[in-house]
Amino acid sequence: MCAASLPSQERVTTASKQPSADTIVFELWSMTSRNLYGTFSSEDEALAVVRQLVDDHGRDYGARFSLGQEHSTGASQSIAMGEDLVQLAERRARVAPN
Repeated sequence: MCAASLPSQERVTTASKQPSADTIVFELWSMTSRNLYGTFSSEDEALAVVRQLVDDHGRDYGARFSLGQEHSTGASQSIAMGEDLVQLAERRARVAPN
């Protein structure tokens, strides 16, 4: 099942639609459908969604995504994709404060 076929309520958007001058948003993309799955105000929010995808659908499903950041100026950078993204999400969960 690709992200595009998921019900719309499963897609997540927490970042503002109109970023301010110095805003960075984090984008989670499906690499299979090439659709934007969600935008987030922080990397931690996006990684929490990746962990939830892995919990709900399995590790292979979580590895179908990529995470990047986009600055309001248009500059963008890839953070992680595939299995590397799943591992990053797991590592971040272990160091997150309770």
